[in-house]
Amino acid sequence: MQVPTATKAGRYELLGELGHGAMGVVYRAKDPLIGRTVALKTIRLSEEGTGLTHAQLVERFQNETRAAGLLSHPNIVVIYDAGESDGLCYIALELVNGKSMESLLESGEKFSTPRLLNIMEQVCSALQYAHHNNVVHRDIKPANIMLTPGDVVKITDFGTAKILQYGAARESNMVGTPSYMSPEQVKGSFVDGRTDIFSLGVMLYEITTGKRPFSGNDLPSTFHSILNDEPPPPCELNSSVPLGVSSAIMKALSKSPHLRYESCADFLEDLKSYRPGNTVASPSATRPPVAQSREKSFDAPMPKIPGVTPRPSPAVPRKPTPKPASLGSTFRDDSSENAAAHIPGVYAGPPPKFSADALKRYAKIAAGILVALYLGNFALKTFSHDSRSDSDTTSTSQQVSPRVSLPSAAVSAPAAPLPAPLFVSASHPRIATLTDFAEPWASKSFIFTMSKTRRVPALLIRLPGPATESSSYWAFSLEAPFNQCELEYIHELPRLSSDYGVPASHPMVVDPCSHTVFDPLQFKETPGNTFVRGAIVKGSDLRPPYAIEVKVSSDQILATAME
Repeated sequence: MQVPTATKAGRYELLGELGHGAMGVVYRAKDPLIGRTVALKTIRLSEEGTGLTHAQLVERFQNETRAAGLLSHPNIVVIYDAGESDGLCYIALELVNGKSMESLLESGEKFSTPRLLNIMEQVCSALQYAHHNNVVHRDIKPANIMLTPGDVVKITDFGTAKILQYGAARESNMVGTPSYMSPEQVKGSFVDGRTDIFSLGVMLYEITTGKRPFSGNDLPSTFHSILNDEPPPPCELNSSVPLGVSSAIMKALSKSPHLRYESCADFLEDLKSYRPGNTVASPSATRPPVAQSREKSFDAPMPKIPGVTPRPSPAVPRKPTPKPASLGSTFRDDSSENAAAHIPGVYAGPPPKFSADALKRYAKIAAGILVALYLGNFALKTFSHDSRSDSDTTSTSQQVSPRVSLPSAAVSAPAAPLPAPLFVSASHPRIATLTDFAEPWASKSFIFTMSKTRRVPALLIRLPGPATESSSYWAFSLEAPFNQCELEYIHELPRLSSDYGVPASHPMVVDPCSHTVFDPLQFKETPGNTFVRGAIVKGSDLRPPYAIEVKVSSDQILATAME
């Protein structure tokens, strides 16, 4: 790729070529306005296959660059400027004085565990900040992790991976470097911050073992490996890798994003929980030392006082070892102490009081009883939940939640109590029957069980169309990612108009926090081959609702998987 004049791009004076990247040519350039030296990335946009005009492409390019440019973090390369000159788009970036992790690995440099964790702490801090600001990198790899001479991390190419999908250099609709792509990127599905966590796991696997976990002779075989292969844990390939670090990397490489870490902060926490200096320890190395029992003696002879003849003291019997107090005992009942109190010339000590050891024992017993009561109560509630869930899956009445079902003018009966929540999982996928959704826009809430610890509140909506077709239903997570908000299904059309400014003709889904409105009928594919269910008709949200796959079998409506 050559710039038109070979000496300038926009107002920037090109000083020399730094290299070729996925975005095109990277130059060392000078900003004549302030005299600052920058790294200048260039790319030519192509309308081919996008369905967009050149002006629309430039606008999207500038929007994506602006979103990445708003990030302000010490471990993220600063984006100074973006523009277009003679059909050539460019991005002016902070020029980092350092080397990439890729070049260090190629030169054979090894990273000790403490050094690697120091680097990871900076990388995770930067990604956590970006994800909190709704920006996903999409192309985490060693080439995009820069290290200064003092091991200060600078992550580059933030946001440019998504911009690349509009460029002529793209070879497919998928964004990212093949060997580091997540399964959802390979499938062209919705991506969020957990995609970066997967790529980070691939990078750590390569650094600690010297091998990439997923590889192939060509692009299809590489993608097949990402989607199907389970690599061996890093500690099996390199015995110096701590077990805690190895297990954290394997969790980050989970095929399903729901089984990975929810955030980079959680990932880093597990990485830092390893035991320094330990890998697979031998049994003798882990055995605790045996405590040496020794008896302390406090006997000392009475000093002689001139002119005073000491009176012989009667022998004091040896105090027997006290037996453990019974549960009902409160005070110490030591017969030897009582006997010593009546021996002439022997100080009996202070009056009896509570024993600290006894109090500790009672505190432990009381804590055990409280824990037992709590576990018993928890088990009772769990059994009750399961019973209600089973009864709900076999019942065909009261399937539509009053909170989200459409009101009927013909029904004047008093409101029925809310039904128990329905739990749906891979082993129990049934949500409802076709008769429960006789009319379009009927709805039902349920709990989608992802794992033993993750339960996602969800909603099923009957859309216009034949009841026997899966496309006539939309099931999605009510849990909005990366925030504490919960999506809401609104069927009151006046409320959509008054509260959200949308003159709707049918019910819609809203995010009260971002004031975003999703239209369930506007299914479409966005650039990057991502299929969005419930297109945004008002507001701005980079993360549409998580869709749950729905299958219709006979008269059963089943939830099969979450995208």
